Amino acid sequence: AIEIGGLADDAGKCRTASLGVVGAHGYTRDLFVKVAQRGGKGFGGPPDEVVAKHLATSYGDRALVVADLAAYSHLSQRLIPNHPVIE
Repeated sequence: AIEIGGLADDAGKCRTASLGVVGAHGYTRDLFVKVAQRGGKGFGGPPDEVVAKHLATSYGDRALVVADLAAYSHLSQRLIPNHPVIE
């Protein structure tokens, strides 16, 4: 790729090594607990632990917003039984 693209052989020091991805800033291992408590009536109650863990690991600290949107929009049902992905 370097040869074909005519790129320099020395890219220099990595500038993104300490840059977190979207959702990483407020992520903690127990974030799913907050997500589970956040679902509300749109989930027919709080989302179960498996769905909450899926949202937390997929969206990081943005999982709280995703849970709120799912509850508000009534899109909180699982797409496939026994799989944590919701509508």
